[in-house]
Amino acid sequence: MEKYVIFSDLHGDRQSLELLLEQVDQSKISLFVCSGDVGMERVRDLLTPLPLLLVRGNCDFHHPAPPRYATATFGERVLFVTHGHIIGGWEEAPYPLSSDDLFISGHTHVAKLIHLPGEPITLNPGSLSSPRDNSPPSYALLSSDEIVIKNLLDGSLLASLSLTKLSQS
Repeated sequence: MEKYVIFSDLHGDRQSLELLLEQVDQSKISLFVCSGDVGMERVRDLLTPLPLLLVRGNCDFHHPAPPRYATATFGERVLFVTHGHIIGGWEEAPYPLSSDDLFISGHTHVAKLIHLPGEPITLNPGSLSSPRDNSPPSYALLSSDEIVIKNLLDGSLLASLSLTKLSQS
């Protein structure tokens, strides 16, 4: 069973990345998805061995620069990944997304998981290192059954969406 880890706004914080890697069973992760502001110079050695999809954030100046957006697939779903400082919502994506697809962004440092009828799922995993609005550092897990956003510090559940129920409706 495929499983993706989705994170954003690491800003080179090694301690936060190490904590994330301790919390997830890396052998069961098919892909790590970072929606920008990774701070590659400080964490390259930790990320290089991982299967990683990375897009450029407004603070990513390393060379070679990652793309502004990228896509991946998860089963039948398309994942459109961007940082969010240029393409701010699914409506601004360069091609249409279906209600089964995911629009993944970062930039705000606040986690959110929204699915409205007829629209793609919107996911912002929050920030691993410097959350805003009194939110904890967080990341998301995508599996065939669900999307969850978890607190990096204690592993508690912050938000969830059942994909099984969506596919049945």
